[in-house]
Amino acid sequence: MRKTILYLLLLLFSCQSSQKDDYPLSFYHWQKDFILSEKNKATLSKLDVSKIYLRYFDISYDTKLREAKPIYLLDSVNLLGAKIDITPVIFIENKVIRESKDIEVLGANIIRMVDQISKYHFDMVNKNLQIDCDWTTTTKSKYFALLNILHEHFEYLEATIRLHQIKYKDKTGVPPVDRGALMLYNVGELANMNQNSILTSQVVKSYINKEVSYPLPLCLALPMFSQTIIKNKEGRVKIVNSDHSDEFNANPSYYQAVSPT
Repeated sequence: MRKTILYLLLLLFSCQSSQKDDYPLSFYHWQKDFILSEKNKATLSKLDVSKIYLRYFDISYDTKLREAKPIYLLDSVNLLGAKIDITPVIFIENKVIRESKDIEVLGANIIRMVDQISKYHFDMVNKNLQIDCDWTTTTKSKYFALLNILHEHFEYLEATIRLHQIKYKDKTGVPPVDRGALMLYNVGELANMNQNSILTSQVVKSYINKEVSYPLPLCLALPMFSQTIIKNKEGRVKIVNSDHSDEFNANPSYYQAVSPT
């Protein structure tokens, strides 16, 4: 059994603004090589995009060494002369926070690496930073302490926010940052062959609606990707991160594509 998600949207930041028609767009870039093509450069110019949220590295927990370590470091950069503001993004596994014995050391290591990468690739010290971490009630105290440490160095600090962290903010807490980025994708159930697992409005409405408020200003991050989800007879699910709709739709053994709702 198979469903192909066809919900293709721009991965962007649509930020709060005093002007209804003024919603600046930005892109995430999540690969190790940040190499703009002429086509990329033209697209950014056409959409009037001046900011990229660029993943600098991830922080994973090495269970054998019992320590946090950076992985997927930004390797190479070529902007082709494009004038783009860069906000570094660091993804941190929740396990890193949970297992950390010294949050101050972790914070100092992050600051040092971000500054080194900014200096090496952009010949500057970047004072903006976004942290991507799906923290929980058991890690919020240590995670928020880490954010406070980072905010002493970075002038403008952002953190990603998930739907459950808005709905259950009294339990999960609100991070001590300047702005949140609501990650509005991968909200559905992968195993549900009748549902768009990337973005489904009914799922979103169950978490955020006119009765729900959040004390941080938020930007909205939307997806720009498709994926094929395959489930075998035992109910096991596998994701294929590309669109094979033509191939699959030609085979009557598979389900048809699921449209966005």
